[in-house]
Amino acid sequence: MIKLIIVDDDRCVRKILELLFEKEGFRVKGVSRAEAALEWLKNNRDCDLMITDVEMPEMNGFELSREAKKINAGLPVLGMLGNGCSRSQAGKSFDHFIAKPFDVEGLLDAVNYLLNRFAESKNGSAPSRSGEGEFHAV
Repeated sequence: MIKLIIVDDDRCVRKILELLFEKEGFRVKGVSRAEAALEWLKNNRDCDLMITDVEMPEMNGFELSREAKKINAGLPVLGMLGNGCSRSQAGKSFDHFIAKPFDVEGLLDAVNYLLNRFAESKNGSAPSRSGEGEFHAV
């Protein structure tokens, strides 16, 4: 079973995403703060994916991604970008990103893309961090 953590300070968004991924068969942990995510990751190094909002208080998603990679260098990170977020910065900070608002199918496609790409990298080829193939809402 795939284990993922969702980090979003918006409780409604976080809960909807938790329910969506649980329904899809994932083991899900949802947290509202970056610091809580980092603490959880220290105790759950077998996490398969992190999905994070960019705009959060105290520590933004870009910083969270960098800190999470210090704990687990092989952890794929999907960033959720709001309006005005730098796509250039997102391409450097996240393994992949999706622009808000997005639809369920686009989000699931982005998650599957990342999981497949990182599974392939474990079998020999390293993933690129280009952010290419970004998914947009319809």
